[in-house]
Amino acid sequence: MDIKSPQLRTGEPATPTGRRSTTASQPPKLEETPKPREISTSDIDNLRKNLSHTLGLINEQMRDGGRNLNFSIDETLGMPIIQVKKQDTGEIVRQIPSEEFVQFAHRIEQLKGFLVDKGV
Repeated sequence: MDIKSPQLRTGEPATPTGRRSTTASQPPKLEETPKPREISTSDIDNLRKNLSHTLGLINEQMRDGGRNLNFSIDETLGMPIIQVKKQDTGEIVRQIPSEEFVQFAHRIEQLKGFLVDKGV
């Protein structure tokens, strides 16, 4: 039994099924993506002020609701700190990330500054 290609059976060139001819249609146009705008230092300052203000509002609502959660941003690390405190004593019950981690990260930042200052 001999299997022949469509071109040999019909005498016409084989065409892929389900595809349009590329000669008749134009290639699809690519949509232009907007270029990202550069962020200025004033934009960053405004974002920090807004974040600080928002965290203050959250902390106020937590106190008013009888919850002792405190949200803050560590300025050196630029990361959020969450503290759970006892209502009556103000003692920190839990901190996320832990105080040990924060101290360790501060030491790393100091070491990075030392290495850059010394030109190592």
